[in-house]
Amino acid sequence: MTQSEAVFEIMQTILYGVRNLDCPDSIKRYGACPDTRFSQMPAYNDLGFTDEQLNGLVDYVYSLAGENHDAEAVENVSGLLEICAECHREDGMGYKPFGGPDLTDDIWLFGNSREQVLDVIANGRTESCPAWSATLDAATIKALAVTIYNRSMGY
Repeated sequence: MTQSEAVFEIMQTILYGVRNLDCPDSIKRYGACPDTRFSQMPAYNDLGFTDEQLNGLVDYVYSLAGENHDAEAVENVSGLLEICAECHREDGMGYKPFGGPDLTDDIWLFGNSREQVLDVIANGRTESCPAWSATLDAATIKALAVTIYNRSMGY
């Protein structure tokens, strides 16, 4: 993904929100606004996954991102990876219609420490972000997207 594509992805989120339900009934689809990012990262801790499996999934995420990982731990959870592919695709590049983020890039939505990645996998994510398209002008939305991208890159 190019820098421009990443900034445009961030702009879409700012414009339309995440799990945004606050839109007129006339344009709601599937219970949400049509351009919102709509996903729900389940809490795999609640689904009976063991600590070993959860940690193996962390190593799997690291492997997709090109980070240091335990290859044996990834192999041990290979039978579970279909659950990730549903939203993140088999290649880990994300499935945008489901709101599944790209796990192969260097953008970390909730942090890249082992503890932060484990927390996302174990406890899931269901937060929402409102749409800002009716509140902020185009220049402000673009400036925010560039700032968020730059911060995610450590600039």
